[in-house]
Amino acid sequence: MNRRKRTRVEGQFTATLLAGGQEYPVETLNLSLNGMWCRAFPGCEALVGQGCYLHLALAKEVFIVLQARVVRAEEGRMALEYESLPDEESYAHLRNIVRFRAEDPDAIDQEQLTPAFGQGGEA
Repeated sequence: MNRRKRTRVEGQFTATLLAGGQEYPVETLNLSLNGMWCRAFPGCEALVGQGCYLHLALAKEVFIVLQARVVRAEEGRMALEYESLPDEESYAHLRNIVRFRAEDPDAIDQEQLTPAFGQGGEA
């Protein structure tokens, strides 16, 4: 049973995770408007439950910055759940990536009309 409330799309982007005063390189594997699954680094399991920032470079002057929480990690991969996107530009870039890669881009707009959290489901 798929409990996700947001469409996940494939997307490999290089990013920098900032947690506990350290910087770690990660690569996104898939992402949604609420979270992402990343290829991470040995020992990433120690960050589960910890808040972090992610800086995802799309081009030289174009990037997404978001605040997230590490919700799961296993075998060098980690799941992040977004807590906030500090600026509208980051949200617009993320939304455009998800819409562009989604099988049904219009469904992404519909998903935004319903709450993603607090209803017993997974982001």
